[in-house]
Amino acid sequence: MPAQPAWFHRLEEILEELRSLDTPYLDRLFLQKLFRVQERRARQLMAGLPGIQVGNAVAVSRDGLLARLEETANGDRW
Repeated sequence: MPAQPAWFHRLEEILEELRSLDTPYLDRLFLQKLFRVQERRARQLMAGLPGIQVGNAVAVSRDGLLARLEETANGDRW
């Protein structure tokens, strides 16, 4: 069984912050700060989530990320 992600112990804190946001989309830099990870891991977290193109960057759906993390918090695998 793989090890839990380094941010996993902060999952409730991350969920609370996401729920308090008013913006529908999140960029990679925001995810880096929220999860306290580097660029590559932030991109991996964004993979498979609904998103939009913003210039030459991508932003992912806050609701999509929130749903994925809530499933994880309820015991489903990441």
